[in-house]
Amino acid sequence: MSRPYELTQQNEGLLDRNHAQAVKSCTSEPAKWRDRLSGCQWYLSDSRPEVFDINVEPAWEATLGEGVTVLVVDWPVDYRHEDLRDNIDPADSPGLTEAAVVGSSSSHGTAMASVIAARDNAVGFRGVAPRAALTWRSINSATIHRDLALPPAECVEVIDADGSVAGSWAPGCESGPRGPAPARFFTFSLDTESRVTIEVRSSLDSMLFVRNGHAQWGTSIARDDDSGEGRNARVSRVFDAGVYTIEATTYARQSRSGSFTLRVAGLDGASALEAIASERRWAPVWDSLLEAAVVNRSYSTANRTQPFTERRHLRVPASEVYDVMAEFGFGGRGTLNVVSGGKTSAVPGLVLWSTLAEDRSHPAVVAACATDRWGRRDARFNTSIEGPNLWVCAPVGGIVEAVLGDRYLISNGTPSSPATALVSGVAALVRSIDASLSWRDVKLILAASAQHNDPGDAGWQHGASVYGSPGQNYRYHHSYGFGIVDAGAAVELARNWRYLPEYRSEHAPALSSAVTVPDDGSTVTADLAVDPEIDFVEYVEAHLVLDAPWFRDLKVELESPSGIVSTLSVPVGDVRAASWAKYDCKQASECGISGSFRFGTAAHLGEDPAGTWTLRLADRRPNGGANTLESWSLRFFGHKSSDPTPNLTPSP
Repeated sequence: MSRPYELTQQNEGLLDRNHAQAVKSCTSEPAKWRDRLSGCQWYLSDSRPEVFDINVEPAWEATLGEGVTVLVVDWPVDYRHEDLRDNIDPADSPGLTEAAVVGSSSSHGTAMASVIAARDNAVGFRGVAPRAALTWRSINSATIHRDLALPPAECVEVIDADGSVAGSWAPGCESGPRGPAPARFFTFSLDTESRVTIEVRSSLDSMLFVRNGHAQWGTSIARDDDSGEGRNARVSRVFDAGVYTIEATTYARQSRSGSFTLRVAGLDGASALEAIASERRWAPVWDSLLEAAVVNRSYSTANRTQPFTERRHLRVPASEVYDVMAEFGFGGRGTLNVVSGGKTSAVPGLVLWSTLAEDRSHPAVVAACATDRWGRRDARFNTSIEGPNLWVCAPVGGIVEAVLGDRYLISNGTPSSPATALVSGVAALVRSIDASLSWRDVKLILAASAQHNDPGDAGWQHGASVYGSPGQNYRYHHSYGFGIVDAGAAVELARNWRYLPEYRSEHAPALSSAVTVPDDGSTVTADLAVDPEIDFVEYVEAHLVLDAPWFRDLKVELESPSGIVSTLSVPVGDVRAASWAKYDCKQASECGISGSFRFGTAAHLGEDPAGTWTLRLADRRPNGGANTLESWSLRFFGHKSSDPTPNLTPSP
């Protein structure tokens, strides 16, 4: 995570000095727009031919981002800030209070929100989509993935009428906030506003929590301990129409069983059982998630040596969250998640790789990267890490950002966080120009309109034909994705876009014969012949099952039938300094993979996947440790070109 100003809001003097420096620097240049500090916003628009900006002014002639919402998942956003208060209503962001803002240890969320949508006014600077609405969700203790956790199905019952339910607490069903205490969950739904009374009676000391949706975790809208008789819990309040989950739990330890009776009254406005059951699939996602056109996640889990496995590190895999948002978000056109691809490490010799964090790779994700203002990776700064999952970059290094208390700063270096926010802003502009665009359409628009930076670098691969433009070809680079985002070109392309045909997903069966990777630097290969109906790839996942305690010794490549290569992983590097020895992967537990791991790649966009795919593995750091590929398979996401395009009317 790029947080060059972390904890500075605790130091008023430093904030004031940073603010004064930013004001002096930005007002010394002629203002580009009526925003007072816009003189130093080179990254939005710059006339110098050698400088890469995101070319936002042509886009603003068509839209300023009206009608769309960007959800910022981050540290608290200062909704009181003069450049943000017109774009964000804290009532739409559970937990966003003045106490949360003042008590936060970082201005990171405020800064990212401002890069996306600082208001076009006369007081500060201008965001990429200055009229887009903003909402917020916490990155801290109630993380987005934990908030969406569903209780196991065997721990949940549906209530569709007034009455009593006899139940028991037993091991296997845990409380969300009080785990490992035992709990049972009860779901009900209201068609209309209604006063509902809920009471749990037991010989054990009981507690009640009520939450929106079906979540096992998250903010409780009602809770009680001893308002009932004795040590029983009771809640009685007016609930709006919607879906709710009751958690009946106890102070008893998980190992202790006990019985209880749950009594519910006031469900005259309850929906039918079938309606509740049908909503269970998506209801855990809060309204702010499903309403958002774009979700910005400028934080990164990719800045680590050890591969980040979803099921090991997240209570709910990010891929499941992305799936739900892609299917149900933004009025059924799908919410697009823009995430930081990660930044390089300060550890000398350490090599990180973006695909080694599973939550950075998903078909419905744009993994963003950063360049300097000349469109290159600058070794002097903590630049973006590389990987085949990267989609588009943004130029940074001297970005104006809002911080706590109507103040500003200029962030230096080339961190991936503001680059992610810039890309989110462009995605918001694209969705503002046509709300009928799906998340898939937006991704392909960003790829097709990207600027070709650092053209002399040998890492660029010449790919398949661009969707809708057979005379052009995609270019892909493991450092830059498809290039630097171009807001003007993206909005213009969106205005005349041919919507993508039906979305397809096809799985190529696993090859289960184990392959041992020699510890001598030699390369082993495994081939997989496929013939899917998809003939235009939008994303590829390689699922590897590994017994590889020394995985970060390996270089892993995937080559398509047409010869495009995705480097799925690279060796950890050569960490020589003794002070950084903990990163050197000399212990298997630091850098291994045991079990399944999902690698995502964008490099094959537009390809016809039919033919033989080759997986290559080589141990580049011989140390006597063995690694084994037990099996592997591929999943293709995309469409069949002969399928009809949806009959939609562009909707601003």
